[in-house]
Amino acid sequence: MNQFDKCPVIHRKLKSYRRQYFGYFDSNGHKIIYATFNWDRYSIFDGLRGYYKDESENWKKEKEMVLDGCSYHWEIKINLNTEKLFELGVNGSA
Repeated sequence: MNQFDKCPVIHRKLKSYRRQYFGYFDSNGHKIIYATFNWDRYSIFDGLRGYYKDESENWKKEKEMVLDGCSYHWEIKINLNTEKLFELGVNGSA
């Protein structure tokens, strides 16, 4: 989903993302990890298309919020109790 044209194919480029992890307990008491993946290796050509990396240190303290950008930005939740992945979301492309 949203891995077309010049957007990365996620499973081939996993090492190219910087990650954020947030943990919480759901209403059933299950341990959930919410992980965000944001592209970390922009080229000059990516910059020309309007894609760029936030160089500040804010991403270490708060969730990065990115609109559009196709598979340069995606997220998923992991239920540690059931060992299931859910709510995969890949950004759209404007």
